[in-house]
Amino acid sequence: MGQAFVIEYKNRDLGLDLVKCLCMLLVVLDHSLQRYVPNIFYTPLYNVIWLLQMPAFFFVSGFLSKKVFSDIKSFLLWLGKIAVFYLVPFITHGLFIYATQSARPSFGIFLYELIANPDSSLWFLFVLFWIVIVAGLGSYFSHFFKNKIIKFLLPLIFAAFLEAIAFLLYKQMGGLFFSSKLIIYYNLIFCTGYIGYFVKKNFCLNLKNKKALFWITTLVSGTIFFVIVFAVPSAINLTDNIRDLLIRITGSFFGVIFMVQLFSKASSSIKAFTFLGFCGQFSLEVYYLHRFFVRFAPDFGTLSVINQWLAALVLFIVLIAMCAITLIILFFVPFGHLILFGKAKSRWNFEYKLLAQSAFTIQLR
Repeated sequence: MGQAFVIEYKNRDLGLDLVKCLCMLLVVLDHSLQRYVPNIFYTPLYNVIWLLQMPAFFFVSGFLSKKVFSDIKSFLLWLGKIAVFYLVPFITHGLFIYATQSARPSFGIFLYELIANPDSSLWFLFVLFWIVIVAGLGSYFSHFFKNKIIKFLLPLIFAAFLEAIAFLLYKQMGGLFFSSKLIIYYNLIFCTGYIGYFVKKNFCLNLKNKKALFWITTLVSGTIFFVIVFAVPSAINLTDNIRDLLIRITGSFFGVIFMVQLFSKASSSIKAFTFLGFCGQFSLEVYYLHRFFVRFAPDFGTLSVINQWLAALVLFIVLIAMCAITLIILFFVPFGHLILFGKAKSRWNFEYKLLAQSAFTIQLR
C-alpha cells in the first residue's frame, strides 16, 4: 500500500474550517486587487469580500469562544496562552514592518504607534485579543453561578462593558486610537457568533424539522446579503453614521450566516473539503506572511483594465504559493512557528499539533 497523507478530523467542525479557508483566500484576493485594480472598491465583488472576510473570522472566534474554567489557575494558564497566541505575531509582524521601512522613526515612537494605532500591524489580532480576554473574564466569573442563563449572559455583559469603553475612546481620541472603532464593530460580530453557538447547542440540535430550518435560514440570509451587495455602491466607503453602520452589520451578519450554512453541509469524506479545511487552520500564518510579501509586489504603472485583473490574479497565485513554501520551510525551523505566529509545534514526524488547534492531525500511512 503506497504512502499518502490522510487528514483526520477529531472533534472539529469542518464547516467552520472551510469558512476560515474561504476568508483567508478572500483576504489575499482583497490585497491583490487593491494593488492593481484602482476602482475595485466600487464593485459587487469587493462588497462580497469586504462584508465577509474579517467579520467571518470574528464570528467563528465567537462561536468557538465558550470556555469552562474550574479555578483561577486554569484561567491564568489560558490567559497566558491567549497572550502568546495573539500578541506575539502582532508584535513580530510590526517589527518586520519597522525593520523594512526606508524612513524609520525612533523605536520608542514606533512602539507607541503600534499600540496607539494597531492598524499599522496585524490589527485584527490586537482587536481580537481584547475581545477574547473580556469574554474569557465573563466565562471565568460565570463558574461561580449554577444558573445556565447567568452563565450564558455574563460574557455578554462583560462584552457590553468593553463596547462602552471602546465607544468612550472613540469619542475622546478618535477611531484609530487603540483600534476603538474596530473593537466596537467586531465585538458585536464576535457576540453574534457566541450567541449562535448557544442557540445551536440548546435549540437547533433537538429540532424535528432541521432540513426545513436549514433551507429557510440559507435562503433568507443569502437573499438579504446579496441585496445589500448589489444595492450598496461601495461597502468599504460606508460612513460611521447609524444607518450605514446598520447596513454594514446587517450585510456582514447575514453573509456570514449564509456562508456558515452552506459549508455546514460539507462532508469530511470528500478529500477536497478536508484539504481546504486543513488549509483553513493556517489562516493566521497566511495573513501574516502575505501582508509582508505583498509589500514587494512590482509596480507596473498604468495598465489596461484586462491587464489590471490579470496582474491581480497572478499576484494572488504567487502570494498563496509563497506562503505555502514559507510554511513548509518553517516546519524545519526550531521555534519558527512560536516566534512568528505564537503557536507551538511538536516534533516533525508527519504528525504535529498546533497549540490553539491541537485536535487536527495529519498522519502518514
